[in-house]
Amino acid sequence: MPPKILPIRESASLIMMSRNKILFLRRPPNGSYPGAHVFPGGVREDGDASMEITALRETFEESGILIDPKLNSVAYDRTSCSNVYEQALSAAAEPGSTFPYKYRWRSSPSENLQLQLFSSWLTPPIMAKKSRFYTYFYLLHMPDTAPPLAPIAIEPNPHAVKSGELLSSSMEWLTATEALELFDHRKLKLFPPQYYLLRGIKTEGISSFLDRVGQRVIQPEFKKRWTSDLVDETDTPARTILMDWGHGEGGEVTVGKDGVPIAIKYIQADLAKL
Repeated sequence: MPPKILPIRESASLIMMSRNKILFLRRPPNGSYPGAHVFPGGVREDGDASMEITALRETFEESGILIDPKLNSVAYDRTSCSNVYEQALSAAAEPGSTFPYKYRWRSSPSENLQLQLFSSWLTPPIMAKKSRFYTYFYLLHMPDTAPPLAPIAIEPNPHAVKSGELLSSSMEWLTATEALELFDHRKLKLFPPQYYLLRGIKTEGISSFLDRVGQRVIQPEFKKRWTSDLVDETDTPARTILMDWGHGEGGEVTVGKDGVPIAIKYIQADLAKL
């Protein structure tokens, strides 16, 4: 029987950095990416004018952080935020609107709000369930002149909590180093794209890593798998999957019974010939 062909859906995520802290959302234990720390994001909707808008809309709907590319501004107000991105943008543009956090870029073109594409990933069939996702990862690095978001933006959009999409305590700001150390000690869960991007930010720095992988399309290719010496949270033996990420890079991804990675080892080697 030929392998089942899964539909491919476009999605976008935002790597939002404020004073070297990166915004993470922890998924509930049930549903997609169970219990994992992910960047805000989701599937493109018909009304989204671009993938950048998808990333901004999803970031607002999940975190309550309102990013307005027209006003060159970032705002946050958990107590009064809507669950509709366009309505929130209109409310924020009204004279006299106030937010616990609001930052606006200067008018200089060199200092405008700008999203940078940090690579795109296509879910490999072996790690997909109902759909494969072609995900665009964008970076928004807040300038050091902006007040830090981390002490203020600490609770997600209440509509996301009410719907069950997120838990009330699911927002967290971590440096790339902190997130990777917690992952190595199995205190948080990451999937390969998040791991790869965080590792690059940590080891190469934002600018150098962005120069190297920006605009890159990564289509992981399955090479082989074996039973790991590790066990997951249920004491079930884990499986290790060797994936070729292209451009001489790859990873040994060890997953538990639920398919969530419990360990990832970065490999720098030409795996195309295996």
